[in-house]
Amino acid sequence: MPFCTKCGNKMNEEDLFCMKCGAKVFKDGETQESSSPVIQDPAPSQNAGIDKKEMLMLLDRYLNITKELDEIDMFLDKNKMAVVQPPRKHSMIKFYWPWFIVAPITTMAFFILSTLIIRRGSVPIPMLMILVLSIVMFFVLLIVGSVSSRHKRDALNAQVDKQYAFEVARAKEIEEKKERKQVLLAERQPMDPMIPQPYRTQTKLSKMLSLLKTNQVQTLDEAIAAINS
Repeated sequence: MPFCTKCGNKMNEEDLFCMKCGAKVFKDGETQESSSPVIQDPAPSQNAGIDKKEMLMLLDRYLNITKELDEIDMFLDKNKMAVVQPPRKHSMIKFYWPWFIVAPITTMAFFILSTLIIRRGSVPIPMLMILVLSIVMFFVLLIVGSVSSRHKRDALNAQVDKQYAFEVARAKEIEEKKERKQVLLAERQPMDPMIPQPYRTQTKLSKMLSLLKTNQVQTLDEAIAAINS
């Protein structure tokens, strides 16, 4: 049966503390020094030795870069890169070919009706004139169809060109955004050790910057601790 090393009180084998004086029971081979937790010196901070004014400038720049990177990421999420190919233009023939059906049918109807009217009536119009008028009508209809088809083609092709120009401009902007993102990441990289990963958001960076500017804290480590408290 073990005894308390401090007061000599009898104890049970499973007791960890003396029921009389409260002293800790040390097992065989264990000493008071070995049971005490070893307190290590804290690791040196990445921000040690940085002047507060310089820290404010670095943190402000880091925040601005983070904001711009978030905006770029949002833009890239909404605008996916696609292969931009020259568009296929509309052809005039797709609008013009129906006129080759309309023109002869209309001309033939005009010729037949005119002939019937002349035969049943007393209008002295020579058949040759009716034939000439019919031929003139045929070519007039073809000309009207040509002009109308050309206008339709040009209007649709203008929309195609506008859409193509928009896609080219968007593709160029996407490339510029990607290049800008790489520049910002390279600029921010040397400052990354200053800010722990969980605190690299706009909200937390703004809070830390506010705490430093209002002199509520004096170092970035204190600002981080204040956010966590």
